[in-house]
Amino acid sequence: METNETSLQAEVHLAQAAALETEGALEAALLECDAALSLLPDWADAHYLRGTLLAGLERLPEAIAEFESALALDPGLHDAREEQVVAQLREAAREYLESAQCLRAEGDNERAYLECRFALALQPEWAAAHNLHGLLLEDFGEYARALDAFHQALNLDPEFEDAQQNAQRVSSQLEKEELIAVARYINPAQAHIARDLLIMEGIDAIVTDESMGNLLGMLSIGGGRVMVRASDADRAQDILETAFESVEDDDFEDDDDFGGKDDFEDEDDSADEGDFENDK
Repeated sequence: METNETSLQAEVHLAQAAALETEGALEAALLECDAALSLLPDWADAHYLRGTLLAGLERLPEAIAEFESALALDPGLHDAREEQVVAQLREAAREYLESAQCLRAEGDNERAYLECRFALALQPEWAAAHNLHGLLLEDFGEYARALDAFHQALNLDPEFEDAQQNAQRVSSQLEKEELIAVARYINPAQAHIARDLLIMEGIDAIVTDESMGNLLGMLSIGGGRVMVRASDADRAQDILETAFESVEDDDFEDDDDFGGKDDFEDEDDSADEGDFENDK
């Protein structure tokens, strides 16, 4: 049975550990917590704090074990149970992310992408997972979505150097990329609806060739063209085809409201990158 003096010393160590945790000195706090447990090894609160410190140091398996010890000693310690669940989710997310990194290194980007998405589902505010998501999208040639993923990583961690470099590289790539037409609409309003739909899906898009329509009202002689970057063309067409698949074919027989890349084989469908700036 511990003496009052032993208990007092343990309480002092644990109080110091808690103070150091508040200051962000997790390693020093862990030493104080260990000192408290050396005096009172069956102290549930000390095991709980030790688990919290280990979780903060990303030593998640050890943290989970400490939370289990705390709960075994005091099943009513609800905070420990909640922290245990959080640590388990973080550990699972880390395992998925590490697997995704290994699979990407091996060239298996499809499986890597799936594992990365699992990590993000468990830890949606994990900057490293968003950064890897961006790298995989870049590997797939989806530069606009990749840039968005890098920006999400930077929103969560503005000092994330890898994400900063990745965002700059992809931005440069997008600036050089040619624009091509993926659809044409007689009614410019429909072209703008299609453009807005693509933007909602993370694809930069503009509408061109509607100047004559502005002179004559709603209908455009040349038809409004929806332009996207070449790397987004296939995905953009899939999105638009899916969005309009419920429309009967005869709705478009007379006015040819919707078209794909095949409609432009004999035309110059490229556009300058500056068109994005002028359209915004």
